[in-house]
Parts: sequence; structure tokens; C-alpha cells
Amino acid sequence: TLLQDGPNAYCQYPFFTKDANGNIYFAWVTDDHLGPAFYRNIGFIVSRDLGVTWEKMDGTNLTLPIVADETGSAEMISLIGDVLVNKFLSGWQYANERLHAVYWLDSSPNKQRYVRINPTTGAIEKTIDLIFGVNGNINSLDGAIIRSEVDRTNASPQPIYFISSIFADK
Repeated sequence: TLLQDGPNAYCQYPFFTKDANGNIYFAWVTDDHLGPAFYRNIGFIVSRDLGVTWEKMDGTNLTLPIVADETGSAEMISLIGDVLVNKFLSGWQYANERLHAVYWLDSSPNKQRYVRINPTTGAIEKTIDLIFGVNGNINSLDGAIIRSEVDRTNASPQPIYFISSIFADK
């Protein structure tokens, strides 16, 4: 068993991405143990041996099963200040030697956060917030695609684009 329930939430909605070296990056959303869905945090780990062992980005070995919520030893994509804000991971990809995550925050106003992570250290290098809806009528994010343009003639990193699908309560 890779993950176990934590005292505050359990694992839902796994996301996997892989780099050219075969490293597997696993991220997940947790749902609290209470009534309606409340997505509490977003964790992530890496396996550099095809899933035999799992570790933090800095190489710290993790003992299985890993506690899924913020009380466990995994790293978090969601910022610690967001623990009490409903959130949902909608995109997770390795591209241009970095990990890229996109997650929705049920904040006021609603927003989508892009996070760029160094896969060697686990450090969050950049965050960008996109505020939804001038009139505040966007309720939810239900998916995202992260795409990196590949330029075979130029070795420099290419831009990362993300496209999300949302629905509005009209």
C-alpha cells in the first residue's frame, strides 16, 4: 500500500507523470472525512526505481504507507496557508526539467494556481494565480491540460501553457 488515510483526510484522485529518465512523479488530492467533499491538500512524491521505493524530491526515503494528508511526510503542492481552502488538482506534468501543477482554489474570488516545482529539491520556484470571473459566477474547475511546446532547433526551455475547462452558474 502506497498511501494510508490521515487523521484529517484520505487520498482521492491520483495523478502520475514521468520524466525521460523514468522517474515517476505521483500527486494526489485529499478529501476530508466530513460531509460534502472538501479537498484539503495536494501531496506529491517521486519514485526513481519504477515504484519500488518512494521519496521526497530531495532524496529523503519515505516509509510506506505514507499518510496522505498534510500530517504525513510527503511534500505538498498546495501552499500551507491553503489547507483550510477547498482545492482540486487539475493538471500535473513533467516538462522542461520541471514539475508543473495547476489547481483550483475555492477562495473569494475563485482562482486557479499554477505552481512550478524543482524536481531535484522539491522547492516551489514559481506560483501564478489566475482569478476567475469578474462577476464571480464561475463555480468550479473540472480539468486542465498542461502543454509544453517542443522546439527541436532551440535547446532553451519552451513556454508552458495550460488550458482549463470550467463551468458557470448562469
